[in-house]
Amino acid sequence: MSEMASTMLGRSAISEAYSGPIASVLQKYYILQPDGNIKQTRLTLDPGPPPVFEDTPGPIMSPEVIERLAALDPSPSKQLFDWIIYAAGGGERARKDSAGALEHAKTCIINNRMAGKGGDGQEITPMTQKEAEEDWKANHEAAFTIYYYHGDQDLADDPHFQCFGWHRNWPGRDGVYALIEEVVPKWLALSKDKKFLREYNKFFPAAKFQLTMYNEAGQPRFKGIEELKEYVSNAKAMIAKRRAEQNIVTVGRTPEGGYTRGGAKDILWSDQYVTVIVPLTAGASLAKGFMDWCVSNKTRWETYFRTRATDQLSWKHYTDSGPFAFISWNKVKPSDGYLEQIAAHVQYGGDPEDPAEIQYWDKENTRKISEEEIARRLDDELRPSFGQAVDEINNWFRQFQREHLEQCPALESLALAKMLAQSLIEDIQPIDVMARGRG
Repeated sequence: MSEMASTMLGRSAISEAYSGPIASVLQKYYILQPDGNIKQTRLTLDPGPPPVFEDTPGPIMSPEVIERLAALDPSPSKQLFDWIIYAAGGGERARKDSAGALEHAKTCIINNRMAGKGGDGQEITPMTQKEAEEDWKANHEAAFTIYYYHGDQDLADDPHFQCFGWHRNWPGRDGVYALIEEVVPKWLALSKDKKFLREYNKFFPAAKFQLTMYNEAGQPRFKGIEELKEYVSNAKAMIAKRRAEQNIVTVGRTPEGGYTRGGAKDILWSDQYVTVIVPLTAGASLAKGFMDWCVSNKTRWETYFRTRATDQLSWKHYTDSGPFAFISWNKVKPSDGYLEQIAAHVQYGGDPEDPAEIQYWDKENTRKISEEEIARRLDDELRPSFGQAVDEINNWFRQFQREHLEQCPALESLALAKMLAQSLIEDIQPIDVMARGRG
């Protein structure tokens, strides 16, 4: 390992004037020299051997890049610009690589001193380990810390330790500058949207929307631009998810015996033994169904909103072929515990005057079961109520229209993407999902 830290730090400068908070941020990251000029570095043109460097040094970060990134922060304090430079340098992941590189340098230098090798390879009197460690701390640690924690393009692209540092030109290492320019304005727009903030903070009072990039201890709230991107992307989806969970619509009955759209407490039919609930929204299915059923599973619901995985859209997948009715028992439970809750999936098609085709799922949730099998497995006391429940489901289904049932567009769909681009999600239809089994 070459001991070049001191020479790498003292470059000739170009005359680019910066002042105020912007200068303070650039000096904090050693991009700006104490004399007010951008630090110069000579980049590798060919790694060799022998390596070939630029004939003349250039800025560690071009003035054009600095100005473009600084323009993203309209505030006087430029605290956001501070975080932008941190993210542009690679964030926490790159700082961990810098720590690794620094430790490697320390080990090499201490070993060299103990082996009788000086800084330029000259022979010296071998040092004890204690002497070598003191030499490292007194003569090398500070310079190497600055070197590895505020690197140029070569260090940022090092194959062993991709250190915290900056590419000279746009779009930056792995396009990080361009990603910052894309994501930061979205975060800023949300942070200034009073309507969005009011709703978000109402839904999540214990984890309100973050309005600053650093916490009270001065540590970054977001460890890199990818983390901020995910936070911004998830923010409105989280509101959509919470709205979906609160949008519980079921089939109710009118005083005249007809059917109507009801709320969380409405039921299709009930007697002393059985209760039938028909969910018309994904939120109702999530709230009223058995958690292992695909249309009621909370795990897949959470996974969908976290990952946008379209294979989690079980509510739409199943209701495309027909609505559900959930059958549960009141005080007297079946001796067959798997029949304590039954999902009746009513299928579209057939003669409206004939009984509908219904596919049934019990709590075991491993296969479709027939109406006859359920009747056979039920206790004698409960069997008549089950038959009446099926009749009530068929009576309701004869007047059912598909538009009564909520549809669930994918979060990635064009229509919903346009909604997400607005300042606040309005009237998003909830998306529900299920976990194990086939139904």
